[in-house]
Amino acid sequence: MKQICIFLLAIAMAVGFSVQVDAALQVIGTAIYDSDGDGTPESYNLIYDNDSPFGSILWLDYTNSANEWQNQVNWAAGLNSGVLTYNLNPGIIVTWTGVWRLPLTADSAYVWGYDGSTSAGYNITSSEMGHLFYEGLGNLGYYDTDGNELGCSPDPHCLRNTGDFLNLQPYDYWSGTEYAADPVGAWNFGFSDGLQDKNPKNTTNNYALAVRPGEIAAVPAYLGDINEDGQIDISDVILVLRIALGLDPVAPCSNINGDSIVDISDVILTLRMALGLDEWIPCQE
Repeated sequence: MKQICIFLLAIAMAVGFSVQVDAALQVIGTAIYDSDGDGTPESYNLIYDNDSPFGSILWLDYTNSANEWQNQVNWAAGLNSGVLTYNLNPGIIVTWTGVWRLPLTADSAYVWGYDGSTSAGYNITSSEMGHLFYEGLGNLGYYDTDGNELGCSPDPHCLRNTGDFLNLQPYDYWSGTEYAADPVGAWNFGFSDGLQDKNPKNTTNNYALAVRPGEIAAVPAYLGDINEDGQIDISDVILVLRIALGLDPVAPCSNINGDSIVDISDVILTLRMALGLDEWIPCQE
């Protein structure tokens, strides 16, 4: 008991820490992928997007080198052959609803514009990449919706915000959607300035991202898992301590001993579970 009390004193200074709030874009783990084929796999973020125009998807935070459209389509399809190993964050379950592919674009007749209602131009959020650039990451294009030039100054490009993407570049990226009116072409999106357009499929200077449709869910809840990440650790101990001190409102699963009062005894019980001294108890709240 003395060791637990000393430990609680040590973490008491951390009760002022804030807890992050989930957003539309959320890192849910990593994918291990030998992207360069050298026998040494690398780790890339898996980023969940629950607000994409074609339904919830996961982005693989990897940029494939520039190539023709069909080669990029083949690359994305090849990710379904077991070359990826997933390491999901604790507390996350993924239900895949599709396969790895290039991002989609809403195909229609070629109409240029600035207000986001056309098939080509700026401020278009009806494609998965356009939605990511403008809505998910909050970037501005080179032109506003009235066609006024905003530019990207003082930056060399308009991809100012990349969020948790570590490998997203200010390049032109292929969409997986062909231009139906003339199948010699396919849609693309420029992350350097926010331009959606089409290119001949034999264009070799467009890069590629891969996405996969899927839904995420939380693992079953446990008493003491206040931040609902599927683990009981020091962050949960801090949160229960804040509740016991009256700094935060009572949260679900925080009353560990079931006496309807969150106090120091609940903090100690949470700490014991975090240290592996007690078994985790399912939360029925």
